[in-house]
Amino acid sequence: PPDNRDPKPEEARACRGFLDRQIEALAPEVIVALGRVPAHQLLETETAVGRLRGRVHEYRGIPLVVTWHPAYLLRSPREKARAWEDLQRARACLPSAATD
Repeated sequence: PPDNRDPKPEEARACRGFLDRQIEALAPEVIVALGRVPAHQLLETETAVGRLRGRVHEYRGIPLVVTWHPAYLLRSPREKARAWEDLQRARACLPSAATD
């Protein structure tokens, strides 16, 4: 959206079908939600990112890992180690991770 604002509910709804078709076409093995907006949209919750991270969720049968938005990490570098843990958690969801 303009000026880096959060999408309005009607804007998010307008894009949802496109997003779902893209996810279906790509058939990802894992999804990483970077920040509040994608986490809230995909998980249909208002729970804070800090409470959503740290575990694996599911979106339409696909593992989904929530972590902070990169811009937040630039403002809060102390959270980078925990964000790295989230990325490792996402990698562990990949089938190839079992053979590494």
